[in-house]
Amino acid sequence: MLLMGFLLMLSGIKKLRCRCLVSGCGRSVMGSVFLVLGVLLLGVGTNLYTYHRLVNEQFVGLISIHKTKNGLFEVVFKRSAGTERYELDGDAWQLDSKILKWKGVAYLFGFDTVFRLERLSGRYRHIDVAKKQTVRMFSLAEPDGIDLWDWVHEHQSWVPWVDAIYGNSVYMPMENGRQYEIQVGLTGLIARPITDI
Repeated sequence: MLLMGFLLMLSGIKKLRCRCLVSGCGRSVMGSVFLVLGVLLLGVGTNLYTYHRLVNEQFVGLISIHKTKNGLFEVVFKRSAGTERYELDGDAWQLDSKILKWKGVAYLFGFDTVFRLERLSGRYRHIDVAKKQTVRMFSLAEPDGIDLWDWVHEHQSWVPWVDAIYGNSVYMPMENGRQYEIQVGLTGLIARPITDI
């Protein structure tokens, strides 16, 4: 589409130089439209590659909790992208994701549900405590190009063949020595404790 737009623009400029105003303007406008559409599709496609395909319930990673000397918790998150360490406060940790679920015609054409982890943060169970505290949060995603999930969420009526599941998250207690297995299914994130304290 980008190439077609570029070629139409060149053709339009040539026609304008030959003083063919109507065909030159028409080709230039069409070339511009194709160029803009091509750039948009490239941005959406680039952003879609930041998501992971989701067919059935699948393993995302392991979260281990360790209390530190300064009263915070070190949360070690092991996943395919590597092992990351975060210092969180609160009495629970929370993992957020974005999920795009295809349906109807898109599903028939082989589009699978995709997900992207968004952030890891601390959380307080009691609202009175949460109002007085600030929680630490860390981004787990590096969006690239146009964020397809945000666009679909804002324009849901334009794209009825995809659901942007809003604010899907899971949270569990932050207890020293506890380890959790994180999975994601078609309904969202799942956290299962795998060690006893």
